[in-house]
Amino acid sequence: NMAAMAAGVELWQSIRNMMYTSIPAFFVSCFGFWWAGSGLNEMNQQIENIAIMRDVLQRLFWLNPLCLLPALLVFFGALKKWDTTVVLIASSFLALFIGAIFQPIAWMDMVQSAVNGFKDTMLLQFDGIASDPLVAKNLMVLLNRGGIYSMVSPIVVMLCAFLFASALEASGGLNIVLQRLVKKLRSVTSVVLATMFSSTLLVACTGNAVISFFLVKSMYDPCYDEHQLHKVNMSRAMESGATLLEGLFPWTISGMFMAKTLGVATLDYLPWTFFNLSCFAIALLFAFLAKWSRFGTRYAAPEVARR
Repeated sequence: NMAAMAAGVELWQSIRNMMYTSIPAFFVSCFGFWWAGSGLNEMNQQIENIAIMRDVLQRLFWLNPLCLLPALLVFFGALKKWDTTVVLIASSFLALFIGAIFQPIAWMDMVQSAVNGFKDTMLLQFDGIASDPLVAKNLMVLLNRGGIYSMVSPIVVMLCAFLFASALEASGGLNIVLQRLVKKLRSVTSVVLATMFSSTLLVACTGNAVISFFLVKSMYDPCYDEHQLHKVNMSRAMESGATLLEGLFPWTISGMFMAKTLGVATLDYLPWTFFNLSCFAIALLFAFLAKWSRFGTRYAAPEVARR
C-alpha cells in the first residue's frame, strides 16, 4: 500500500503488476517447501512430537471455525480498505470475545494475556497433560508469548532506526551518492535495477521500508518519466527490493517483528524465505528482459509520463 502511494499509482494497479513476480514465486515456494518436506522421515521423533502436540492442543482448547473470525475480519477490512488501526483493534476485541465464550480461560486472564502475554498457568488443566517433558517444554515455548509489552524492545529499536534515518536524510550524504548513480542510468534495465538495489540499500540503512519508498521516489521519478515507464514498475521494484527483503535484516522493523513473533532468529529463517528471495530474483529477471521484451514491464502514455 505504501509503495503504491509513494509511486503515485492505484493500489490495485500495483497488485496486478506484482502478479508477474508473485505468481511464479508462489509456485517456486511450493516446490521449495515440498522438496524440503519430502526429505523428512515421517517416523522420526520430531514428527511424532508434532502429532502429540497437536493432540494436546486439541484437548487444551476448543478449536473450531469461529476462531478464524478475527483473521477473516482483518482480511475483509483490507479488501474494503478500512482504517488499519480500527480493523486491528476490532479484531483483537473480537478474538477476546470468542475466547471468553469457547476457551476454558477466565476473562481477566484473557485481558492480562493481551497486555503481558499468555501464560500456561492460565490453563488449569495444563499441568500433567503432556507426559513427555520435551513436548511440554515445546508447548510452553509455543503458548507463553504475546502481549503489548512484548513489543517494547522492538519499538525502542524502531525509534533508534527512525533517528538514524532522520540523520541520513538531514545530512543528505546518502542522497548525494545515489544521485550520482542516477546520472549514469541510460536504459530501462538500469533504471529498474537501480530502483531495486537502492531500495534494498535504504531499507538496510534506515530499518524501515516506508522511508526508503519516498526517498527512492524522489530520486528516480525523473528517470521513469524520461524512459516513459509506468510508475507501477517503480512500485514493484520498491516492493521487491525493500518490502520483501526488509524482514531478512535483523535490525529492521519487520525483521524484529518476525523474529519476536516466530521465536526464530532472522538468520535462521532466512534460508527458508523462498517466496521473498524468488520474488526478488524474478524481478531481476524481468529487469534484464526489458532489453528485448516488453513482457512484464508496463510503459506509460507520453502524456502520462510528462506529468
